[in-house]
Amino acid sequence: LVARAEAFTMLRRWEEALAELDAALPLARALEDPSQLAVVLNGLGWLCNERGQYEQALDHLFEALRWVRRGERMEAVIEGNIGRAYGALRHFQPAFEHSERGLVLRRQVGDHLGEVGSMNGFAQLLQELGDHARAIEIWTDVPGMFSANPRATPTARLIRALHYDEAQEIATSGAKVLHPRCLLPARQYQ
Repeated sequence: LVARAEAFTMLRRWEEALAELDAALPLARALEDPSQLAVVLNGLGWLCNERGQYEQALDHLFEALRWVRRGERMEAVIEGNIGRAYGALRHFQPAFEHSERGLVLRRQVGDHLGEVGSMNGFAQLLQELGDHARAIEIWTDVPGMFSANPRATPTARLIRALHYDEAQEIATSGAKVLHPRCLLPARQYQ
């Protein structure tokens, strides 16, 4: 049921996805399987976020946090989704706290793709903040953008200045340091 719900969400068929997750929830509760329960509740929370039902999303996501094992990738995913719901509700302090916790957990479990998604979440928070924020800084283990991956190419050069168009090209060409969607809010609010 969860796999079918994921397929429906990829197709943006929200009602069918919701029906599958609603059917999966009592089964997960009956099985008393904490990891399955966390997955289903996170799915419901994510779906509520997509549908603009942020309070309901938080209810599902905080319940999911109670069932997830600490230090697992799913905990990072749930924290990021909580941050997203709080950001949409314009509760920025908890939005940043949960988003940051999700990013840190993703780094700890080595989820680099999810780490980029978390950075995108921070960029979306910046967009929500609008005129109330001056900048967003993303700290990594390298001092900036390089001409190549500095771990794989020792001769890679640090790029001192980069225009948004150049950054977009680098991101869409597969560089893992930037996600293409995080550039739009950065460009929009400079």
